[in-house]
Amino acid sequence: MDGLAVAASVAGVIFAGLQVTTSLVDFYSTCKSQKSDVTHTTKRLENLLDVLQTLHFELTNRKFRADE
Repeated sequence: MDGLAVAASVAGVIFAGLQVTTSLVDFYSTCKSQKSDVTHTTKRLENLLDVLQTLHFELTNRKFRADE
């Protein structure tokens, strides 16, 4: 697999992760007042979302060299 194909695969996984995690954050945010473990789960999902957003930003703004 060449570098561009790998980058595209990684971008696809990150994008899917962003969509799923955003949906989970939205879902758990609506249930936040019900249980403390929901609050804990929401916080962890928000942290995961931050990581995925950072990865997505870095990947989409990456300038590849010709030898990569």
